[in-house]
Amino acid sequence: MGAIGNQAAYIRQLGNIMRKNRNNLSIKAIRDGIQNSSLSDALKDLADMRLDFAEQYIDDKLNVSSLIRPGRMIVVDVRDEFIEKDEALGLFVVLLQIFSEAKYQGQTFNKLIVFDECHKYIDSPELVKGLVETVREMRHKGTSVMIASQDPPSVPVELIQLSSQIILHKFNAPDWLKHIQKACIGLKSLTPEKLGLLKPGEAYIWSSKASDTAFVSDAMKIQCRPRVTKHGGDTLTALSHN
Repeated sequence: MGAIGNQAAYIRQLGNIMRKNRNNLSIKAIRDGIQNSSLSDALKDLADMRLDFAEQYIDDKLNVSSLIRPGRMIVVDVRDEFIEKDEALGLFVVLLQIFSEAKYQGQTFNKLIVFDECHKYIDSPELVKGLVETVREMRHKGTSVMIASQDPPSVPVELIQLSSQIILHKFNAPDWLKHIQKACIGLKSLTPEKLGLLKPGEAYIWSSKASDTAFVSDAMKIQCRPRVTKHGGDTLTALSHN
């Protein structure tokens, strides 16, 4: 719906309509509000286009927060060749807010939200700013956010600065490490050479809240569990057979 950074007239009008119908909000109520508004026909068409997009992800008969409960994992797939990056990121920000505020039997509970392949969606500066602000608020709502990316430079420095843990697997690009080090002084002693020598299942980890102070002052090398998943059915590895 353009909830972040979009100050167009029809978006503001949509906001007013939703506020007026907050106690009985539905797609039909919003559409009726658009048609009865003072917007020009052209702006009404734009508003309807935005609503058409949002309607694909809205079911007036279902409350998403009712599906969220302790011990349950929910997977949201925003991959769609017909969805723009900004739209996908906007959906994620909205979902962040819904998930973080969800309660179970009237009680709040801790949640972990994982944003995988984030480099595919983080593009618009305005939306990134909204994402950073939302993640910052998560700390006060008992919600942790994990962001995974195979392209570190695409992750905003402001977002890395909010991290309480950073895990780095093997990569060979010095510029990638420099980008991350700009946001975390705890990684200052890490070098591209050290990262380049990592073997499968190894990583460097830094944690600002670790009980072991060694992880706070510097990045420590760790051994992860072996891979248990396969890419596209099988992971292809170059092997020499005798």
